[in-house]
Amino acid sequence: MEELTSVVNHSVMITIFVFVMMLIVDYINVLTKGDVEKALKGGGKRQYNLAPL
Repeated sequence: MEELTSVVNHSVMITIFVFVMMLIVDYINVLTKGDVEKALKGGGKRQYNLAPL
């Protein structure tokens, strides 16, 4: 039973982390009025350079 509780706990933590990261990315996109999204769609090399930022 403890193992199941641990698995559920970790699943919830990961879900919350992903949700918060998605909110942050969307917030940045709104603040920049879509400029980041446009820059990422610009081309292959540009995506690799901008994505880590």
